[in-house]
Amino acid sequence: MNEKTFFTDLFNSMNEEQLEAYHRTVVMNMDTPQAADARRAYYKTKLRAMGDNVEIGVGVRIINPQNISLGDNVQIGDRCHLIAGTEKGITLADGARLKYGVFLDTETPNGYIEIGKEVYIGTGCCLHGHIGLEIGDFTLLAQNITITPTSHRFDDPDKTIYSQKGFMKKLTIGRDCYLGMGVCVVYTGSIGAGSVVGAGSVVVKEIPPYSVAVGVPAKVIKKRGT
Repeated sequence: MNEKTFFTDLFNSMNEEQLEAYHRTVVMNMDTPQAADARRAYYKTKLRAMGDNVEIGVGVRIINPQNISLGDNVQIGDRCHLIAGTEKGITLADGARLKYGVFLDTETPNGYIEIGKEVYIGTGCCLHGHIGLEIGDFTLLAQNITITPTSHRFDDPDKTIYSQKGFMKKLTIGRDCYLGMGVCVVYTGSIGAGSVVGAGSVVVKEIPPYSVAVGVPAKVIKKRGT
């Protein structure tokens, strides 16, 4: 191929299937109203369910869309990744919002993620649903939060940590919670309704409802309203 026309020559050599993939890539990454309408129309035919007024940003990657349900007024920001490897998959209820670069992955054959109404998930959050992650209505997650309902075993030093597998447990984040920037929630760290977790905290055990918790590991310092 001519160096000056390398990509033009490549385009002209594409077959029908390759051209469709090329144009799909362009539309999925275009930041125009027409491209946004096209993304909405495309995923309407692919997702398990999709409500009205859904917004899907540029560069969004959706794996196994047949296992994903979106309610009305859902917003999926630019560069989000949704990986739904199980039939139960991923559900975003009405008004749920994923900001830039949010990563959702069901992970295991029994995994799922359910996100409630009007939940806000901030930029760069990474959420896993190994055997279940449920987030209640109106909960707010700030930026760069990690939630993973698993923990590795490492008791036997003669075996690799990878080969010792791990523990898994369903995690729940209750209704109307607020998790500050950089919070990490692991394994047994379910959080009760109405609770607040301070920025940078690491939640390793259950937080009772309407608690304020901070620190590494997170400890309850008071109850809301007291």
